[in-house]
Amino acid sequence: MAVLRVVHPAPAAYGRAMATWGGLSVLGATSGNLLSGVIVAWFSWRWTFAVPLVVAATALALASRWLPHTTPDRNRALDLTGALLATAGITLASYGLVVTDVRPWSSAGVLLPLLGGAVLIAAFLYTEHRAPDPLLPIRFLFDRRRALALTAIALSACGTAMTFVVLSLHLQQTRDWSALRTSAAFVPFALALIASGRTAGPLIDRYGARAVTTAGLGTGGAGLALLAATALHAHIPYAYGLLPGLVLLAAGTAASFGGAAVLATEGVPPRQTGLAGGVLNSAMELGPTVLFALLLTLGGDAFSLAATGCALALAALLHHRATYPTP
Repeated sequence: MAVLRVVHPAPAAYGRAMATWGGLSVLGATSGNLLSGVIVAWFSWRWTFAVPLVVAATALALASRWLPHTTPDRNRALDLTGALLATAGITLASYGLVVTDVRPWSSAGVLLPLLGGAVLIAAFLYTEHRAPDPLLPIRFLFDRRRALALTAIALSACGTAMTFVVLSLHLQQTRDWSALRTSAAFVPFALALIASGRTAGPLIDRYGARAVTTAGLGTGGAGLALLAATALHAHIPYAYGLLPGLVLLAAGTAASFGGAAVLATEGVPPRQTGLAGGVLNSAMELGPTVLFALLLTLGGDAFSLAATGCALALAALLHHRATYPTP
């Protein structure tokens, strides 16, 4: 995002670029899920790990040609302590949630990672409060608009990841679909993402990022609620059992991602653009890990989909109140 600020310095152009980034980020995750089914069907699941290497090599080859050259700020120190504490804390806490699928909550294998993660995250917050040049200034998160935007991104990412995992398992284990056919079932999801992502920018220009984010969260919540009501029944046909909920979720996710990306970076000074990008990406990764693991631990598949849909609807209500405050 710091690069985008350099490439598109004008506020209007930068806003459109952020809206596009929001749609592309979730489209990239969706494309990975679609491609994985093809790789598993035609080659081996092991080859899926080669795809990130190809993407990284391509990006490195094109970076020097496409990206602008800037002068680094050598007066700023890298907060390695904060980075290590945050990474270790989130990793431990996520691991503790994930293993609750095979271990009871009272076991040492669950409690120790959860407590250790909490201690490390608390140490990270303390370190950042006292550091002269912190990795994450705590006050950066106090802005209500930014906090709501980050919540929207985390919930939207959680809903998308949960849908892919739950429905992929359902289609292959309950309906006995192949990996290739399962991937094909999500093609309409990807097409709806593309269509919604292309309209997010113009809609944000016309109605504002808050209104688009609110509408996207509400639409995505409705899609998840519909999936929770119909998708896990083996005898409901795909065309009117899965498809409507998938399309609604995709349209809402692309809109909420695009609008929230604009909201989270709106008013951020150029010096903190990279910080905003790091916080946004962290929210995007925390949704499919911590929230996803927690919801699957607390309930079954249908419960988790419905709970995420309710969370998206609640976030939409909060965004609506932030957009149209009561006098």
